[in-house]
Amino acid sequence: MSHINIQRSRIPILINQLGYAGLIPFVTLALALWMLPSNYFDQLHQALLSYAAIILSFMGAIHWGLAMAEFNTVNRFQLGISVVPALAAWFASLLTPMWNYSILIVAFVSLCLLDSYMVKNHNAPEWYPLLRIPLTVVVIISLIVAEISLL
Repeated sequence: MSHINIQRSRIPILINQLGYAGLIPFVTLALALWMLPSNYFDQLHQALLSYAAIILSFMGAIHWGLAMAEFNTVNRFQLGISVVPALAAWFASLLTPMWNYSILIVAFVSLCLLDSYMVKNHNAPEWYPLLRIPLTVVVIISLIVAEISLL
């Protein structure tokens, strides 16, 4: 593997650190639902659901930025799909927490699959799945842990 290929397959350090730092609210809030008194239950769910919706929207916007960076040949598919996560997050926010978590889980998994597809088609950095897959796994586990607390 050439030096250039190694560079392309490595996650930039700052991006990696910020990505993992973004997991702190997911993990903390999911655990807090099980550890704190029940009088915090509604606020913790709202905080986690709001944060998940914001992050899902942010993750979709990454595709908007990637498509816009190719200003000579804008990828219409990537631009179009970039707004779907924000719409899914908004729609989920209109529903009850149980449905909200389910929609967010499906949306995060779908977006991770889309990210891998975009990498295969050279519309996202080669290292992107190396970051996105582990982050998505932690996000999904956190949302499932929170959703189970509703039962």
